Amino acid sequence: MKIFLIDTSGRDTPCQWAQEWKAHSRHNIVLFTPDTASSDSQGDLSDSTFINIHENFDLGDFDAIVVCGKAAISSLFAKSDTHLSKAPMILCLYENSFFKYHLESHHQYATLFDKIVLAHNVVSIWFNSQYQKIKFREFLSSILSNLDIREKALNLFDFKANVLPPGLSLKSRFGSEIQENVKYHRCLVLWNQRWEQAKNPDLFFKTLITLAEHGIEFKLAVLGEATKDYPSVFDHAKEVLSEYIVQWGYVQDEKEYASWLWKADLLPVTAFDDNCLSSVIEAAYCNTVPLLPKRLAYPEILPAQYQHTFFYDDNEFAVKLQKRIMDVKYVRTMNTQQWVDRFDWNNIVKSYDDKIEELIRDFQ
Repeated sequence: MKIFLIDTSGRDTPCQWAQEWKAHSRHNIVLFTPDTASSDSQGDLSDSTFINIHENFDLGDFDAIVVCGKAAISSLFAKSDTHLSKAPMILCLYENSFFKYHLESHHQYATLFDKIVLAHNVVSIWFNSQYQKIKFREFLSSILSNLDIREKALNLFDFKANVLPPGLSLKSRFGSEIQENVKYHRCLVLWNQRWEQAKNPDLFFKTLITLAEHGIEFKLAVLGEATKDYPSVFDHAKEVLSEYIVQWGYVQDEKEYASWLWKADLLPVTAFDDNCLSSVIEAAYCNTVPLLPKRLAYPEILPAQYQHTFFYDDNEFAVKLQKRIMDVKYVRTMNTQQWVDRFDWNNIVKSYDDKIEELIRDFQ
């Protein structure tokens, strides 16, 4: 099969999803990723970008078109009543920000999704989690609440919506053999997410500071990329927890990053927003046990038998974190790599390739 894949997600593409699907797929995927010069001030694709596509690609040669990224999808359906081609089209709504986009233009947005859901050649809409699919359906229902087309649109959405978690290059980046002889004597607590308020670092660090004040011993490795205006709690924690810290700051080298994930014991996650769960899955693959809040798509990671132990409500975070730190021997008995190995591209790519073959076949 020959697939034309348009991706405008840029740095926010879940786990370099488009490039890695192309690299692992058994299909011939042609990837088009316009640069920022191809977008207007609102982030939408310019008309010249679509002219560029038509001039440089014979879209009649493709068996399907996959569109990923809010800019491409919004531009395609908002600026034109025509489609790129008569080929079946798959839309990837892998960005949580998609349904927060242009909310001030409520009527325009409702019209946009009316077009997306009802378009004959949009054969499937892909989400990266069941949670994201459910939240988007709720959003779609709310913006179409006063339209006569609402029931039909929701029924079509239910028919077209699919969940395909984004693949990750786990084995190639982190190896497959569990490394057992790299642990510290004390529990090593890990932070490997971006330094931003959406990850709720206040709860993470303030709880660790409280535990330290009560004499709980642990080690701390803070990785992740610092945003330009990162929350001040990071600087405060660096000072107060200095004697506990063994690593502080972004690690660019892949091997060094992997080594910290293998050394760590516990990944307490406090985030309010997490697009593709990659930092959690990467850590779990390296046998760092996650302690997760009962929200977002996190329940789709943990096996059911461990959810009571490694999930928490906000009011019990401190208690569960202390218990896991003090019981590090139990934490180290977990084989969390088995929980997330299914997300490796070598295991998940067949689901993508089989699904798109099925959609093309049914469309003909």
